[in-house]
Amino acid sequence: MAQRQTIIETWFAAVLAQFARLGINLDDPTWAPDRSGRTAAPRYLQLVHARRLWHQACDRCPDPYLGLKVGRALPLQAMNILGVIVMHSGSLREALAHIVRYHSLISNSGDFHLRRHAGGGATLQYEVRDCVVPMHPAQLDSVFAGAIAHLSRCMPELAGRYRVELPGTGPQHEEGYAGYLGCPVALGSERGRLHFAEASLDRPWPGADAQLLAAACEMADQRLRALGHTDDLLDQVRALLAASLPGRTSLPQVADALDMSRRSLQRRLGEAGTSYRQLVEAARLERALELLRSSERSHYEIAEMVGYAEPGALAHVTRRHLGKTPGQIRQELKWR
Repeated sequence: MAQRQTIIETWFAAVLAQFARLGINLDDPTWAPDRSGRTAAPRYLQLVHARRLWHQACDRCPDPYLGLKVGRALPLQAMNILGVIVMHSGSLREALAHIVRYHSLISNSGDFHLRRHAGGGATLQYEVRDCVVPMHPAQLDSVFAGAIAHLSRCMPELAGRYRVELPGTGPQHEEGYAGYLGCPVALGSERGRLHFAEASLDRPWPGADAQLLAAACEMADQRLRALGHTDDLLDQVRALLAASLPGRTSLPQVADALDMSRRSLQRRLGEAGTSYRQLVEAARLERALELLRSSERSHYEIAEMVGYAEPGALAHVTRRHLGKTPGQIRQELKWR
């Protein structure tokens, strides 16, 4: 088995383990590992893949509380360094600020934001990231159930002293959601929100170690800077490749556009766990997915429009990365 190389992959590996524990067998082709054994898909394809697997899981297990069950059962290790940081934060207010700052280390499906209320209290709100595959409500349930479970372990006195808003899997399930989350729940919201009263925010957390927190934050900041540098480079390459479709842009041309040597670009892409060839394939697949969802063009036309010389190349790529033919992917995307 290929070794997971990023915290994000570690998080999703834990989610897949929970699916397996619940008896949900998924089509998990994943992206092909390179010769070093690393899974080298760009983060956009990781996002597509993760969301599709959530849809598959919910199709095969129509349990309205699936996301809550998965989120509550995730081990502390799934949060990696963020788990340590939250555990040793001095208060709930500090822990929430750290979740906002470091959440991108464990997930790229969305971002947390913290809002202070004029009358006191605070709201942790989740903004879902745009993607050709929408986020299933159960996946958002798992994010909030996981966060609540971890915060409750750190401060048991928090139990029930918050309220939650979620899109949910149906308004008739509010009572069941409240039972799983241990607090009042309102379903049907456009976004996921977690509300805290002012009295809960600054109560000292027992067992918090300021030195351990500082060391963990320093390590997380290093990883955050590295992730930011990596994402900035990959986004620039991705934009150049997308703008060139259906043409072919060579690695030297991209390196020149970024004012880098060919060798430097190859080295930095390798450090990011990917390669120029894989980014080209990702750019083509991303554009093909958009066309499959938004147009009625044939698969052969789409293959040509994204730069494949052979009509069957698109089918080969979708089967390798997503486990389905272009026709099956089109039906799936339109249905979502």
